[in-house]
Amino acid sequence: MAFKAEVNLTDEQIQSGLRYVIKDGIASQAMGILTGGAFLVAFAIKLGASNLTIGLLAAIGPLSQLLQLPSILLVEKIRNRRAIVVAAAFSRMCWLVVALIPFIFGAQIGLAIKLFPLRQIAGAGFEPATSGLWRDELPGYSTL
Repeated sequence: MAFKAEVNLTDEQIQSGLRYVIKDGIASQAMGILTGGAFLVAFAIKLGASNLTIGLLAAIGPLSQLLQLPSILLVEKIRNRRAIVVAAAFSRMCWLVVALIPFIFGAQIGLAIKLFPLRQIAGAGFEPATSGLWRDELPGYSTL
């Protein structure tokens, strides 16, 4: 089984995991800043988006969080959180494609509107797997 979880971790594995969690946290925070708020609005305006389009883009993130509920069933069915988290990491590549739209296709707000939700939906849908994986593998981690 790919990405099989280990029952017991060595101190070296725990320390390595903690370093990766810190790197992931920094990358996640940077991505959150760059894909929302003022950056998202400026990007949409540069592509020629209307006020309605900007509002829709801004609403996609919070609305996509609702997908965490059915994704719990996915975690229970697959029972391999690591594999789910690795698959979710590829969802971040959608934003790279969205960011390159002006350079490849010109001002194509329609394409951005189609790709941006995919990234948000995929990212939000895998949050329960990430939280569960952290709880399992990091000493003292609590999701409370």
